[in-house]
Amino acid sequence: MLDLTVQTREFNDAVSRYVVALGKDARQAVRHQSMLLGRRLIQYTPPATRAQGRKAVARDIQRAVTPLRVADFESRGIRKLIRERAYSALEAVLAKFKSGPFARFFVKPFSPELHTSKRDSRGRVRKSAKVATPDATEVRDYIRQVQERVGRGKAGWVKAVTQLGGSVPEWMARHAGTGSVEDRTQSVAPYVRMLNRSEWAADPEVNRVLSQAFRSRRRDMVTSIEKAAAAAARKGGFRR
Repeated sequence: MLDLTVQTREFNDAVSRYVVALGKDARQAVRHQSMLLGRRLIQYTPPATRAQGRKAVARDIQRAVTPLRVADFESRGIRKLIRERAYSALEAVLAKFKSGPFARFFVKPFSPELHTSKRDSRGRVRKSAKVATPDATEVRDYIRQVQERVGRGKAGWVKAVTQLGGSVPEWMARHAGTGSVEDRTQSVAPYVRMLNRSEWAADPEVNRVLSQAFRSRRRDMVTSIEKAAAAAARKGGFRR
C-alpha cells in the first residue's frame, strides 16, 4: 500500500503562493489542487493507455509460456501431438529443433504459476522462459483474465480524484476499490491523504511517478501565478 499525504513542503508552498496570487480560499485551493494532483498521478502511473496495458499482459504471459498451435506447424505428426496434448512427446520433438521459435523448448501443462514464477520485481517477464504448452485455449483464457486487471495501479488514485470533484474514464473507475482518500480540507490545517492499495504500489518506479506528478503540478501552479501577476500588471498600467 502506498500512503501519500498531500502535505509536502514544495507542493504546499506552491499552493500558498497560488492562494495569495489568485485570491483563492485556502481550503478550496488545497482540495482542488489535490484533485488535480490525483489526475496527474493517474496520468503518470502506467500503463499509458488501456490498450498498451493489455498488449503488455499478453506479451509477458506468452514469454513465460508460449502456446503451441496447430496452425504453427506443417507436420501432421506434430499437429496430432498438439491436439492430443502429448506433453512429453512434444518436448522430445522440440528438443531436436536446432533453430526456429520453438528450438529446445520445454513442454508443460498450462498453469498460472508458469507466468507468475517468471515475473520480476516489477511484475514483468523480460525474456522467453523457453516453455511451451499445447493448452492454447487455457493460455488465451488466462490472458483475458489478467487483462481485466489492467488499470488497477491508476485506479488507486481514482477515489482521490472523484471524491474531490473530478472524473475519470470508466475502465479506471471499475477498479476504484484499489484506493481511498481522506479529505481533511475543511480542517484548520487542511490536507488530503491518498492511499493506493494496488499491486503497483510496491513497484520500484513509484518514486519516479510521484516526483513527476508533484513537479508537474507545481509547475502548473507557478504558471498560473505568473499569468495572474502579468494580468494584474496590465490592469494597473505597468509595463515591463
